[in-house]
Amino acid sequence: PDVLSEVDLGPLSAVTLAASDAAGLQNWLTQNGYGIDPAVQSLFADYIERGWSFAAFKLTGEEPLDGALDPVRLEFPTTEVVYPLLLSQAAQTPQTVRLYLFGADGMQAAFPDGTAFGNVMWAGRVTQPALLRLGDYLTVLEGYFPDPATQITGDLTITSTGTRDDYQPIETRTKYVEFGGIPLGYAIAGVASVFGFMLLFVVVGAVVHARAERRRRRAY
Repeated sequence: PDVLSEVDLGPLSAVTLAASDAAGLQNWLTQNGYGIDPAVQSLFADYIERGWSFAAFKLTGEEPLDGALDPVRLEFPTTEVVYPLLLSQAAQTPQTVRLYLFGADGMQAAFPDGTAFGNVMWAGRVTQPALLRLGDYLTVLEGYFPDPATQITGDLTITSTGTRDDYQPIETRTKYVEFGGIPLGYAIAGVASVFGFMLLFVVVGAVVHARAERRRRRAY
């Protein structure tokens, strides 16, 4: 493959590659210390046929990674908005994908066969000034794939819905009224228990008193 660029990102190094065949790409990655799952390698050919380039990342620090890495931003020119998801088809564990999509209107995503991606988690006008340059309307989509091999069928094509259907999830919170620092429900239960004990005590006392009264009458 042709090395298009190399970038040092601190604990990471990144290289962008253009390849003409999957075998050559695989050999280069292996010889340069990039660990590639065989299941992922089998999916390279699809991208090569479409003329895509590849970004590979590698940890370069001598010390073990401790903590989280800063997000990595990738930009590439395209005639249509695409989220490359195909390689996740090789995942051996369930996958969750969340997309934050900016545009003039609401956004939607679909697989190559037209199957809609995920559910709308949030949709509405952008209010943070720092994000307005990306678009003034934000749609958040999330998809969950318990079986990636059969459910992830290709890359996602992202298009505008042409409408603005605001959506915000309803969050229900329950707050109990407290009495003396104790939730009222527990306080009532406590009072009821004490009252029940007192009532039992009174009933027992009444029975004992009635028996004593009968004994006194017999004595006379």
